[in-house]
Amino acid sequence: LYSLWNNNSRFRVLPFHSTDVCSQYHPWLFHRNGRDGSVTAVPQHFPSMAASASIGALMVSVAMVLNTAGKIILGTISDKIATTKSLVLIGILVTAGLLLLLFGAGHTIFALSGSGMIGLVYGMSSLGPVLLSRKLFCDSYDRYYPKVALVGTLSNALFTTVVGSLYDLSGSYGISLGLVSCLTVLAVAMVILSDRVK
Repeated sequence: LYSLWNNNSRFRVLPFHSTDVCSQYHPWLFHRNGRDGSVTAVPQHFPSMAASASIGALMVSVAMVLNTAGKIILGTISDKIATTKSLVLIGILVTAGLLLLLFGAGHTIFALSGSGMIGLVYGMSSLGPVLLSRKLFCDSYDRYYPKVALVGTLSNALFTTVVGSLYDLSGSYGISLGLVSCLTVLAVAMVILSDRVK
């Protein structure tokens, strides 16, 4: 798909050019944003994951608090340590939160800690595409950012259904959390690769 986009005008879905350094990374950004969307589908299932409805409601509250704080944190550390490093850091924390829920959702402290870390993904999914689009697409930002944002929106809608469906089929959120954890690791890897592939 990458070579078709860049080398064959008959299949060029988007007007990227191989000579445009700022546009060479577009597949990584589209795929990364889609994987972020998978994580944002998780918090609405917290009440069913927790040991009790009250803990589940508290998990949602913690995630939403970190939702707001995470955007401030991400914006601040992006200014300090660069966009890619800040997104990788947040991605690692989100993955750790997913793993805490996967293996310790029955324990209140792990459930709350995990939900808080997962709440950081909202900053990653809302600010991340903006920051990376400006960095990678440069002068073409206005043209490509709406497409990147659309991928995140569609993947959020898709994975909301996937997480619920996997629970209905298996009777557990283990498969869903494992899947989303793997996708988050891939998202982090793509952020790293987008900064290195030339």
